[in-house]
Amino acid sequence: MSLHHIKLGAIPDSDDSSTDTAVTPPENIPLHLNDNYDGASDPGLEPGSTFVIRSLWSREVLTLFKGEVLLAPPGINGSQLWECVETDGWLGFRNMASYAFLGRDDQGFLRCSADWHREWERLRVGERTEGGYILLMTHWWKLRPLGFRRGASGEKRLAMMEIESTDGIVWEFVKV
Repeated sequence: MSLHHIKLGAIPDSDDSSTDTAVTPPENIPLHLNDNYDGASDPGLEPGSTFVIRSLWSREVLTLFKGEVLLAPPGINGSQLWECVETDGWLGFRNMASYAFLGRDDQGFLRCSADWHREWERLRVGERTEGGYILLMTHWWKLRPLGFRRGASGEKRLAMMEIESTDGIVWEFVKV
């Protein structure tokens, strides 16, 4: 199976070192949205297409592992493949292994357990002027980026950011 970047063609992964384990930069970096950002920027996402969603910072990919949504090294298996879905103008991503939708729980932490594409599974894609994209989720009538927050036990978890900002993880979408 070959991977193709939506805009750049084949992706060479020339850095095979195991020392780059950073999941995020040391501090949240403000992400400046493209001046033309309208909340619905499209990096070539087409409903019905399947993608690997990769962090530009860590090169790790969005993965469903033992019921948890996390970033993990690329392995290109079903738990790292996400089908793009569109419902009422909102994007969603369905995991190809579980066939459940990427969403959030009532605390804002990412989960992948819903059989439907409703409010807590709605996403927008925002293009950054510096390159890459941020994923935004709805919280009431606001859009908030996906990033990392501390869980109840102090562990770092993927989550919708608690405050309105443009800080978050920078992503790229790799079409399979």
